Amino acid sequence: RMVVFPSPIFDSGDGQSVDDRGIMESGSVKGDGSGLFGLREFRDGDNPRRIHWKTTARAGKLILKETEASDIPKIALVLDTSGYRPGRDDRALEDAISRCAGHALRFIEMGHMVRFMTQSCEVPYGKGGAHVRAILTNLAMFQPEPAKIAGNPLRPGEARIVIKV
Repeated sequence: RMVVFPSPIFDSGDGQSVDDRGIMESGSVKGDGSGLFGLREFRDGDNPRRIHWKTTARAGKLILKETEASDIPKIALVLDTSGYRPGRDDRALEDAISRCAGHALRFIEMGHMVRFMTQSCEVPYGKGGAHVRAILTNLAMFQPEPAKIAGNPLRPGEARIVIKV
């Protein structure tokens, strides 16, 4: 089976700012920095030096401390098809998918962490060529669900670009 990626459409602008469909904030993402990002249960392969001993003692199981990366911009691309009407909005859907592809390519090329969301799926934060392929594959395979409303919460430090059909 062959997957054909969408042809990217690059909106005008330098990609440094988000237009009126997005909100630019600063914040944190998981990485190798020094600030606390969050806690989670310890898994095989985790660095035992990152065990949070006070929480481990309270919880009765090994808890790992995740740290935040320093100053990596985060972008959430949201493809919102809640208003999509089959047959009438097909061209608008293709354009929205191509615009998402263009944003993903541009922001990942700039070194941003990007996540992609629709009403029915999410590609978590990532960067690099494999991550671009994951987003483009989801865009290529996307089937709209017009009855669903987008409900993906904005995360701290995340710029969001919502592309509506």
